[in-house]
Amino acid sequence: MLKKNAAQRWWVRCIDGDTGYMATGQAASITATISKDSGSFVATNDTNPTEQSTSGYYYFDLTANETNATTVDIVSVHVSSKYRVEPLHGERFTSQLTATAVWDEAYSSHTTAGTFGKLMDILRKANTAIDGTVTAAATPTTLTFTTDLTDPTSTHKHQLLVFTSGDLEGVSRPIETYSVTNGKIVLQETLPSAPGNGDEFTILVQHVHPIAEIAEGVRSAGVGVRATQADDGTIVLYNGMTYDGTAHAKLSFTVTKDYSAADTITLLIHSGTDYDTVIKSAAAMAASTTLVEVTTLTATFSPALTYVGIPAVCELRYALVASYGSGDEVIGSGPLFVYQTPPTT
Repeated sequence: MLKKNAAQRWWVRCIDGDTGYMATGQAASITATISKDSGSFVATNDTNPTEQSTSGYYYFDLTANETNATTVDIVSVHVSSKYRVEPLHGERFTSQLTATAVWDEAYSSHTTAGTFGKLMDILRKANTAIDGTVTAAATPTTLTFTTDLTDPTSTHKHQLLVFTSGDLEGVSRPIETYSVTNGKIVLQETLPSAPGNGDEFTILVQHVHPIAEIAEGVRSAGVGVRATQADDGTIVLYNGMTYDGTAHAKLSFTVTKDYSAADTITLLIHSGTDYDTVIKSAAAMAASTTLVEVTTLTATFSPALTYVGIPAVCELRYALVASYGSGDEVIGSGPLFVYQTPPTT
């Protein structure tokens, strides 16, 4: 089966009539004539075929004009009657043209319910991707560039763009905004380098959450505040020593509020077996769209604490609690005082 109006190959094989084996080296002695729509036979444009290696298989290169007909008949002959030339129907020729026809077939023609064509159509639609190219309407930067896209404004907002050529091939970034004017794209995150004019990309039609949305989701889940304590925040009392509430009473923290919200954060230091006693309240942290860092806190105890000899090590622990709109959250804990028998000299 030939493809109409397309340049292609016509395959034949040459058989030695005496031996029945494939005949090699016969290209110069093989010719062919062609008839279109039952018209007169004329010599093919390719006077002699080309042999595939030394296999005894040969092919004629047909032009698009030679196959521009509803029916095409081709007769191949050898100058010697000793040899016969046979077209490869159902063998190499047919498989080659069938594969080409399948790959070049329009997918829009195969959407009948229950067929594999319809299944492929569903998969294609479920994995829709948009191809585009960077243009020079404006100088590209690591964050924004113009393209040849013409879809309506905001069509590709919060979708994922992947470069498929150029120096950025394989690099992906989420799209912050898209405008139909010059197909302008602004990315959420900067690229390693600016793309070049003509660089190709693919947009995956799936929603990608912006960083701000993710941060707000973290906040809503109650995990928006974190604290780390300095190494020297523990006070050691030996048998018979009294802590007067001032000396060595400093606990040092770095507290980070990492989301944007209207909640006000109050930091409290709790102590006691069940962390049920508030021993220090820090100044409130107002809402902010940027990271906030504060160092605290001086804890004063009243009455003074005196350790009277229990010959074992025990601890009074603290918990650092963030109290805000959606509830309380323990963001740090550790030993506040360690009571132990003094070392023997």
